Amino acid sequence: MNTEQMTDRQKLNNAGFSNYSSIEANRGTDPQEISEAFYWEMLEVLPPQKWTRNHDSQSFYVMEALTGDLHEWIVKMGDRYFALIAPRSLNHNQIMEKVNKAL
Repeated sequence: MNTEQMTDRQKLNNAGFSNYSSIEANRGTDPQEISEAFYWEMLEVLPPQKWTRNHDSQSFYVMEALTGDLHEWIVKMGDRYFALIAPRSLNHNQIMEKVNKAL
């Protein structure tokens, strides 16, 4: 993992991505902006689940659950990238709605 990716993981942990009791209580986390390099790292670490692409956005979640049915979702929206924790049952439109609300 390069320095930029480590910075992204540290930023996500500081935003609560490693506080599992809080994640469970809130049923996820708010979206956090990440780097393009981190996006690609997460895309290639395990086979992406529910990978959805359209003309201006993409989303997928990492197959390994963080806790219960909550997974780390990775999003590309235009030229910006985000990570959030949410239930795997959500679809691309619901994930994009969460990201748009956070902006």
